[in-house]
Amino acid sequence: MGHLERRHSAIEKKTSPEIDSIRKRESQESLFEGQFAEKYSLIIGKKSITYTRLVPPATERTSLTPVVIGPGLTENKNMLKKLCEMLYADGREVFTLEHSRKNLHSESPGLPRVQAQKVAEMTALIDEARKINPLTSERADEPGRTVDLIGRSDGAINATLAAQGHPDWIENLILVDAPLITDKSRERLLGHLLYHAGRTAAEVSFDPKGKTVLFCGIKNATKYVLAHPFETLQEVDAIAETDIKPVLFELQRKGVHNYGVHGGNDHMFPRQSVERDIAAAQEEYSTEGPISLFDSFAMVPGKDHTAIYRDPEYLAAIGATVKAARENSELRTPLYSKEVR
Repeated sequence: MGHLERRHSAIEKKTSPEIDSIRKRESQESLFEGQFAEKYSLIIGKKSITYTRLVPPATERTSLTPVVIGPGLTENKNMLKKLCEMLYADGREVFTLEHSRKNLHSESPGLPRVQAQKVAEMTALIDEARKINPLTSERADEPGRTVDLIGRSDGAINATLAAQGHPDWIENLILVDAPLITDKSRERLLGHLLYHAGRTAAEVSFDPKGKTVLFCGIKNATKYVLAHPFETLQEVDAIAETDIKPVLFELQRKGVHNYGVHGGNDHMFPRQSVERDIAAAQEEYSTEGPISLFDSFAMVPGKDHTAIYRDPEYLAAIGATVKAARENSELRTPLYSKEVR
């Protein structure tokens, strides 16, 4: 058995008060422009999740705080490839969740079952990232690291609710294209989901032989929706019914720092509605003390809901926000201790 095969078979057991799991390395692949990405299965009871981890060389690492990415509906590591590449190039260790249909069983009061399962997956990955020693890649004992958590589109809901359950695990919460509007009808969301699927299908390139090369997003989205139509409807319902703005205020009060990046031409969650509802929430909660919903919020002109897949300017705006959040964390004197949280 070769060296790589031995690494594939490595299994590690972790026990913590929160999660009992077994981590199994599935593969080490050149997924991101020659950068080696490690793919793992995290087995928790009879269920499992899959995640990918990118680790920059020690000499190029700019922070020991990992970045954990919560993808949106139908998204996977290939669709967020350019985001992962950018963070890796900036010297950050990256964990990104793969969507799984073998959802973790979880019951959370007030949450639809499908959403509770997604939050459980996100929580498990955050706990995994914070426990891994960045230098040895082995699981460390308590206390674990804090993480910078990115939630993209409806993945922002799952990331925010996971942070609500464990605010002491999160240093910075960065929401990208988040559903921050209050009025999110099921019909409207489904309509825009189909619109963006059709638009992505139209934005195809052609090889020299004239054969269509479909953008990976439409292939994954179509496969996901057609294979699991009822689950997709349930997830859309969960998005429509969930308002994360009160939770964001709660997280700010507990010492988590929130940042936002949004496309100015986002038709899924329009700019005018986002700005209006953030302002309304800020006014509503201002009576509870001088605290803001976001440390900063970047509205990037002209960018739509799919810009994160391909637009260098939009990716640069996200990268600048992640970098600023990390720099602020390193300069900031903590206002809340772990015990207070």
